[in-house]
Order: sequence, then C-alpha cells, then structure tokens
Amino acid sequence: MKDEEQMAGKHRTIRSLVYGLIASVCLSAILHAATSSTIVLTPNEKIVCTVNQDSGSISLWNRLEPRKVHEAAVGVEPRTLAVSPDGRTAYVT
Repeated sequence: MKDEEQMAGKHRTIRSLVYGLIASVCLSAILHAATSSTIVLTPNEKIVCTVNQDSGSISLWNRLEPRKVHEAAVGVEPRTLAVSPDGRTAYVT
C-alpha cells in the first residue's frame, strides 16, 4: 500500500508541474505580442524560456508567480532554444 501511495503522490506532482507549465505558457502567449516558437523549462523548473521570432528576442518567465523577468535581443528570427544543465546559459539558433 505504501508503494501505491508514493506512486500516486509522484503522479500528482508531475500533473501539477504540467498544469503549472501550461498555465505559464498560456499567460506568456496572452501577454506577449511576439510569436513564440520554442518553449523550454529550466532544470530547476522555475523559469520558462520562450523564443520570440517576431521581435528577435528570448523571454524568461517566472513560472511560479507568473511574470516576465527578462527579455534579451538575440538577433534576427531566432528559432530554437536550449538551456544548459545548470540553467545559467541559454543557447539560441
């Protein structure tokens, strides 16, 4: 019984994370006029990163509050984004 309870708790945690991420992404889309083509969650699961093709930038969103915490110009028509394992560096192409 204990194993089943632990498994149920893990599933609730994963489901909550997914719902929280979806809510953050929806908020990002509503509040930001630019088109987002890539959405990445940092390893610590606190920041959602979006690529804004229209404005040539990336945005960082606090998933927990949710609010935009930073936007950085990265060049013309960025397409993809990857975050380093330590969450400190974003790679944009």
